[in-house]
Amino acid sequence: MKKVLLVDDQARWRKIFKAILKKSRKDLDIQDCDNTEDTLYTLNNHFFDLAILDLRLIDTCPYNVEGLDLMREVKAKSSMTKIILTTAYPNQIGERYQEADAFILKVPEQDFDIDSFQETVNRLLDIE
Repeated sequence: MKKVLLVDDQARWRKIFKAILKKSRKDLDIQDCDNTEDTLYTLNNHFFDLAILDLRLIDTCPYNVEGLDLMREVKAKSSMTKIILTTAYPNQIGERYQEADAFILKVPEQDFDIDSFQETVNRLLDIE
């Protein structure tokens, strides 16, 4: 069973990502969090094969990039954990997302591609 950590402040996106993951793979144990505090607690108690992290965990704060800090925490705990960084605000990330293993733009009416997301998850989880 592969373990996935899903972190997004928006319940709608957590629900979308979980539905896609459950539909495409049956071998996943998915835990989700909606804030930094809960995520850090979860990271201290579990190992994850994959972490899907929202870049901005507080959408009302335009300079918030807590997801980058979480990404670094995940990598510090386990360099083997693969990271997908997601955002609906691509103009704010610049080159910073290059620390992640993959980047997904989550703007449904524009660039969110379910097949690409599934392929990315499968590629990252199937690396031994």
